[in-house]
Amino acid sequence: ISDVPLRTPLSTTGNNLTATSGKNDTIGNNSTATSGKNDTIGNNSTAASGKNDTIGNNSTAASGKNDIIGNNSTATSGKNDTIGNNSTATSSKNDTIGNNSTATSGKNDTIGNNSTATSGKNDTIGNNSTATSGKNDTIGNNSTATSGKNDTIGNNSTDISGKNDTTGNDTSYVDIFTPPVTILLTTPDPAKGLLFKIGSSITFSWKYSANFSIKPKYMNVLAQPSVNLDLYFTIVANATGTITSVIWDTTKDASSLPITKYKLYIFDERGKDASISPGRLLPFSGFIFSLYLPEDNINISRK
Repeated sequence: ISDVPLRTPLSTTGNNLTATSGKNDTIGNNSTATSGKNDTIGNNSTAASGKNDTIGNNSTAASGKNDIIGNNSTATSGKNDTIGNNSTATSSKNDTIGNNSTATSGKNDTIGNNSTATSGKNDTIGNNSTATSGKNDTIGNNSTATSGKNDTIGNNSTDISGKNDTTGNDTSYVDIFTPPVTILLTTPDPAKGLLFKIGSSITFSWKYSANFSIKPKYMNVLAQPSVNLDLYFTIVANATGTITSVIWDTTKDASSLPITKYKLYIFDERGKDASISPGRLLPFSGFIFSLYLPEDNINISRK
């Protein structure tokens, strides 16, 4: 009987086989493989490997670290892995994940374009991707992103972020600390007489305190008589854009206008009671005026 010790061979395994190998093995296409480290595993195979493995395209792979996993594969890897395009990947940290992939990673990952990505921190996420990240991430253009803080988010993206983020152009992101936009009435002059004749045309003009983060889609202006708080007279309804002036022709409502004080309302499509929202219009109701008829001897101040 020979006393020469046995050792694990460095094997080359053919196609369409089930293989259990040691290390530095080459395993053929369409095979099921469990390997040690530094193995090459063929295309369309199911592979569980150690580290520094190359796994073929269209394969299901569970690997250790520093692996290269082919395109269109399902991969669970350790760290510092390269995962091919159009793959489903769950990785630890410092991974590169290909384009059009679904990826869950740890930190310091690079995730390809058009991918769905959930990452830890300090990740780079490609264009046109859906990304949920931790902090200090770079997220590509045209992406949907939920991030932590200190993120850079690309143009034309929908972004919910924490703080100290840089957000690209044409996004729906608004910093939560942005103040609302208020209306400053310029006409009529509040310091002068605020008594207007029924049957006349009254001009209301205003300016905005700042630029809008989210512009109004529609603007509305109403007048509410103090003698009936359930009654509103429409001055303008659903005017497009950020208008700054309206004219109320009171002849149209002359027969139904009470002789009393009125409150002016200016608001957007969200309504006159809309809550405070960063970068959006704050509903205005800070102007009181009175209407009268010349032939009536009525003390408006009591109405």
